[in-house]
Amino acid sequence: MKPQLKSVAEIAKKYGFKESESMIFLTLLLSSEPLTQKDIRSKLNYSTGMISTALTSLEKKGIVRVIKEGKVKRYDAVASFNLLFSNLIEQILKTDVAYVLNIIKDFHNEKITRLIREYNNLNKKRMLIKKIVTLDEYLLKKLEECLKGEKHEKRD
Repeated sequence: MKPQLKSVAEIAKKYGFKESESMIFLTLLLSSEPLTQKDIRSKLNYSTGMISTALTSLEKKGIVRVIKEGKVKRYDAVASFNLLFSNLIEQILKTDVAYVLNIIKDFHNEKITRLIREYNNLNKKRMLIKKIVTLDEYLLKKLEECLKGEKHEKRD
């Protein structure tokens, strides 16, 4: 499971997340229950300081919440995979796609002109994001299957 998480973390790095933040968030997101820093450390083998810093950052971003149980703090992912995926796609559209379209806008070509017009139409962008987000159910199901497989391996 860790190689798949690392791949997603690499993508998230491009959009302002540190690898440790991404790995910790994904670990929390895929966990069936809130985790302590010790739980996270055992899964990811990060230092206590790195975990603490990443959790503070994720909490400030509003995607992780702290649950206090007496002296014990547990952490839980707040945002859904669906929300994060749609935000990531929106960010890609705003940065990468907009950048490329800005470069090619001066090429007087009917296809490029139509592409730019479609990109600038906010409703079409939203529809594209909604279409992509519908892939979430399949992706989430696959991630859950991977997680279940990992749990079964630990029991054996």
